[in-house]
Amino acid sequence: MAEPIEQRLAEIFREDAGRAPELDTAAPERVVRTVRRRRAGWVLAASLTVAALALTPVVMRDDPAARGGPLPDSGLSDCLPPESLAAVAARTLSFDGTVTAIAVDTSRDVPTATVTFEVNEWFRGGSGPTATATMQAPLPPHVLAGEAGPVYEIGTRLLVSGDTAAGRATAWGCGYTRYYDDRTAAAWRQAVRGG
Repeated sequence: MAEPIEQRLAEIFREDAGRAPELDTAAPERVVRTVRRRRAGWVLAASLTVAALALTPVVMRDDPAARGGPLPDSGLSDCLPPESLAAVAARTLSFDGTVTAIAVDTSRDVPTATVTFEVNEWFRGGSGPTATATMQAPLPPHVLAGEAGPVYEIGTRLLVSGDTAAGRATAWGCGYTRYYDDRTAAAWRQAVRGG
């Protein structure tokens, strides 16, 4: 009884095979070549995109926390940068502090700001947890005919030096106030303490 079923299935398969289209044995190779061409096109496009990005200047928001060196001046300041660490150490005020508040006064030709700091370390001139100093206002970099003005904001960590007169602290520019870095902080500490 199994033979008639097997014969009938064999006939059905032959009929189906007879109705099936001829197999194109070159078709798989064409598909592979097409896929390879498309893949090569994507690889080329990705490579060109990466190259273009590498050659294009990246425009990002200025991040004061990532900056280093002296706090830029507006160009309107008339002062000389410190000639040595001794010049910084000679100031009556110096500390490592993080900006917590900024009150800008624009009533003068060169805007100033009263800046409050959380003091991380006093080098000279104080002992409390906070300090307030007058300094050049945190102008955006494009102000004053392209001159790079001081760029700092709440949260920016600075090494501040300057003087105190009549109970008011003034942070000096021209390199006397700068973005925090461990190496400069250690140098200031050593210079102020005379060791």
